[in-house]
Amino acid sequence: MDIDLSYVLSKTPLNRELAERLQLAVNSLFSDMRYVNPSELDISEFTQRYLKQYLQTLHGALQRYAWILGGALSRPRKPLANIVFIEYGGGTGFLSLLAKRLGIGTVIYNDIYDVSCRDAEKIAQALECSADYYVQGDIDDLVAFCNKHNIKCDSMGSNDVLEHIYDIDDFLSKLCLLSHEGTTMVHATANMFFYPYVKQISKKQKEVETRDRQRQWGHKERDCLLAYQNGGKR
Repeated sequence: MDIDLSYVLSKTPLNRELAERLQLAVNSLFSDMRYVNPSELDISEFTQRYLKQYLQTLHGALQRYAWILGGALSRPRKPLANIVFIEYGGGTGFLSLLAKRLGIGTVIYNDIYDVSCRDAEKIAQALECSADYYVQGDIDDLVAFCNKHNIKCDSMGSNDVLEHIYDIDDFLSKLCLLSHEGTTMVHATANMFFYPYVKQISKKQKEVETRDRQRQWGHKERDCLLAYQNGGKR
């Protein structure tokens, strides 16, 4: 079973050849990922939980990531082998997986959480499409890494990351430091105008502010379990 990207790619100004290559890359990754068992990988409970959720909705997840990657590649006028793509706040690393499967020359995975960085690399190794670099840290660390290695970014993508950035203005102002030649970026995030989603997330926010929680399987170790009003410590 293949994933039809005709509608998704119609929303991006990709040329026909690149759109066809992206379609093939998605179907290839989809075929391989259906056989991934998170519990058999040497990754954290937190990443196992997230990966299982993605695999349950793999069809839609890959369509979303194809749209992000397609948009991020819509402007760079270079062969894929010469493009540098950054996945910011990568989590499980789906964008990096797709970028490498597509044939992008240099792929940089980035996440602020060290556990996610290690786990994303292990997932990629299992699928035999590892990113070229795995960089832990925030935007300052990413800029420092690119400067150290004289890397200029052509395109960047992220999914559900912007809402986790404390100072969004500072983040956006520093993106230009990744390249002096221009970078095409697509940052997809939750729809704040979709009322059912806003209602659901608002409820969760109130719960973490007012209620202590018990540690459950898949807990992110850097997240607090005490209510924020009680100090929010672990």
